[in-house]
Amino acid sequence: MNDAFETYRDMYFDGGLSSVYLWDLDGTGNFAGVILVKKAVDDGCWDSVHVVEVSTHGREANYKLTTTVILSLRDADDKASTNLAGSLTRQCETNASVAANSAHIANIGRLVEEHERGIRNSLAEVYLGKTKDILNEVRIINGHGEEQRKRSLQQELLGKLKR
Repeated sequence: MNDAFETYRDMYFDGGLSSVYLWDLDGTGNFAGVILVKKAVDDGCWDSVHVVEVSTHGREANYKLTTTVILSLRDADDKASTNLAGSLTRQCETNASVAANSAHIANIGRLVEEHERGIRNSLAEVYLGKTKDILNEVRIINGHGEEQRKRSLQQELLGKLKR
């Protein structure tokens, strides 16, 4: 499973770190685990924690997945520095057929991939999009204030030149 998630990490994150830890729950084939992915770059860091619980029932298994993504972004230039950080947690549950124990790897992999893609889209569209809208609104308000000040100074200068 570690090999499978190393491939996943390389495909989607182009490097970083990943680890998978599994443990037996009750000796009946039920187990749980955690899949960790970390990607750090100069401008921020992505950490995802996927906790999965697997209950087997013959040739079928129930998968409960809880995913938390912690995202931190930094933007620094000569004049100012901006830091944005937060986390998002989502849960899902599904059933899938299990012909052999190795099928758990594909089932969990597919579930993690779909779940993480949804969270990534939510972060990009909802949270980062909303932050961008707020920042643009603040910039527009400041821009209008600056334009108003310029017009006022132009009117004052024009008035003095007419005298």
